[in-house]
Amino acid sequence: MKYDVVLFTGMTGRFWNAKPLGAYRVATELRKHGYSVKVVDFISNWLSEPTAFFKLLNLVIGPNTLFVGFSGTFFSSRNITSEIKNYSDFFGQWQVWPTSDHRMDLYLKHIKKTFPHVKTVYGGISITNQLELVAKYVDFVVSGLADVTIIELANHLSKKTSLKYMIGTNGGKIISHDTKALSFNFPESKVEYREEDHIFPGEILPLETSRGCLFKCSFCAFPLIGRKKGDPEYHKHLDSMANELKNNYENHQVNTYMIVDDTFNETTNKIEDLLKARDKSGVNIKFSAYIRADLLIRFPEQIKLLNELGMVSAFFGIESLHRPSAMAIGKSTHPDKIKDLFYKLKQDWTGDELRTLGSFIIGLPEDTPDTLDTWLPWIENSECPIDMLNLNPLHLSGTSELALNPEKYGYTIINNHNHWQNKHWTFDDAKKY
Repeated sequence: MKYDVVLFTGMTGRFWNAKPLGAYRVATELRKHGYSVKVVDFISNWLSEPTAFFKLLNLVIGPNTLFVGFSGTFFSSRNITSEIKNYSDFFGQWQVWPTSDHRMDLYLKHIKKTFPHVKTVYGGISITNQLELVAKYVDFVVSGLADVTIIELANHLSKKTSLKYMIGTNGGKIISHDTKALSFNFPESKVEYREEDHIFPGEILPLETSRGCLFKCSFCAFPLIGRKKGDPEYHKHLDSMANELKNNYENHQVNTYMIVDDTFNETTNKIEDLLKARDKSGVNIKFSAYIRADLLIRFPEQIKLLNELGMVSAFFGIESLHRPSAMAIGKSTHPDKIKDLFYKLKQDWTGDELRTLGSFIIGLPEDTPDTLDTWLPWIENSECPIDMLNLNPLHLSGTSELALNPEKYGYTIINNHNHWQNKHWTFDDAKKY
């Protein structure tokens, strides 16, 4: 079949086992507006085999095709034909393409030469500071949440309707309005998967119950951080969630999810609403989610509710157990309370499957090799109640407060935002540590 729109997506590492949400979210909106869409996952695998990639393009692109899009939120700069040598090397190399700029340039030129009527598009919520770079290679760059702007683009290409954009210095057209999708009816939305999306029974699917975050950690570059508590524009209605759960189970035999909300437990009401939606759908679910430890301490009733809802793993961004460092990035809970919480969770969360993951950042303000020595031994101890550990060097990238004002926090940018130094570390020192 030849499609109106072809979207490529994928997480280019080997550390995740769930589809990225973005391409399927915009595909749902495009399909609702009458456009046929093919979403192609595992983009790194396709690009590592050019012959297969070009053959695929011939199968899905036809005279009706408007554009080929690349959903780049989780793209990385590593060479996709080589193995990742270690975890930290991978996370030190986020960039816009899942292969080199040179190779992507060749792929995009092939599309333009073989299908001259087809436009190329790039999008993703994390490309705000890379718009000009990407615009060098593609016809259009769509910045931010694209639920509405992707329809504007499709209508412009198919019906010659007007389109608001600016011209980048390299000539690319940059669509950068409504980046937070304020005009989109998110509360009543859901993601709908089609047969051509090849959803497997038992697959883990992404689930979005809200957008944005109440908090504004200084290292965080996510959009919509610091929004108001309970903002109705960014919370899904109970019926919408119930319908999504029911449809995914009845049509694809899926009841396992990665909840992609920036902070799932931002309010107890959110958890209770998903419980009600689950019961209304008649589908028991299992899920993983991003959880804030300080909220579990303030609202201990959430502990039982999350267990009852079906959580099987929880990702905690703890970042540091040195209080001055944690406070410098916006996390003020005393480390002793954090430790006590995890001992409590080990007792209260039932089920052999339920696991906790603690994520930490090396190189934060006020942390030194000496301060790390005061709290890392607790983490390394086999009796530590945190099941899994994730340590990464600090990234000064995107639009985070740390990246925008590094000097305020004691950092100097050496070469680019992933090569910094302060009085205790360089980026390479933190990565090596």
